[in-house]
Formats: sequence, structure tokens, C-alpha cells
Amino acid sequence: MSASSHLPKALFMSVSFARDILTYDPEEGKIFWAKRIGNRLPGSRAGTNSAGGYRIVRIFRHRYLEHRIIWLIVHGRWPENEIDHINGDRRDNRLCNLREATRAQNACNRRLSARNKSGHRGVSWNRASEKWSAKIWHNNTRISLGHFSSLEDATRAYRAKAAELHAEFGRAE
Repeated sequence: MSASSHLPKALFMSVSFARDILTYDPEEGKIFWAKRIGNRLPGSRAGTNSAGGYRIVRIFRHRYLEHRIIWLIVHGRWPENEIDHINGDRRDNRLCNLREATRAQNACNRRLSARNKSGHRGVSWNRASEKWSAKIWHNNTRISLGHFSSLEDATRAYRAKAAELHAEFGRAE
């Protein structure tokens, strides 16, 4: 999620303030309160789990995504874009699992949709041709990769094109 979708820039906390009130455990990928803030005790875990799968930290009535605070604490600046969870686990906030990404790059790393019937990204059954169809999105354009007799061939075509277009941001599934 982008920073702008959650908070106006005026509400971004400073690096020094974040480092003063919070500590980051890089092995666990969690942040903890360093100082007493309201009823929050030093050493206790900061934040709560959201319905969307992210961890949210409230500081003086403002909500922050935990992974964005971690980026701030570690790198000394707010991320310019979105933060991608490399392994797809939104609660795994170890620094080795976080990378800055554009919205398009982050979208390449989404989990397989629950509506997907083929079980493979970019591959669907085409009733008209009675073959497997492979398609990929790039720069807001859908690219057809062709129709294939086997699911495996369509999947291979998608994965090859995804490796070319999406590089390290593409998911293998």
C-alpha cells in the first residue's frame, strides 16, 4: 500500500521520533515500544493485526503500517513507493523480506487469486479454442502469449515471459 493512501505527508512522523519511541528486532521483524506511550509499556509489542493481514501501529490517533515504520527506522526515510513483502506474508516484516516497489512491481508479487481455476498465474481455459490461454499484464497492457494444448506449455510460456518482464518481482506460481 502506498504511503499516500494512509496518511497525508504532514502526519508522517520523523525518523528521530520513531527511533526514540520504538525499537526494531530485525530477527523477528517486529517493533516494540521503547518508551511508555499512554498505556503502552516499554518492551511490549507495538501494533495490532488488521483484517487485511498487515500489522497496524497507532501513534497519537494516527495509523501506520508496521513495515513502513520499520523502513523508516532502518533506512532513515519513509519509502517513496510501496513496500513489497517478498514471500507474500504481510506479517513477515523482517528486513530481508521487505523491498521498495512501485505499484506495478508490487502487483506482480500478488498471491494467486481465489477465482483462478487453472491453479497457475496467467493461464485460463479458452472454451472457444478448447485450449489453454496464457496472458500477462505489462505497463497496463494485456499481452496474449498464445493458446496451448497443455496446461504445462501455457504455464511455461507465462513463466518465461514473466521472468523477462517482471524480473525479481514476479511470482513463480
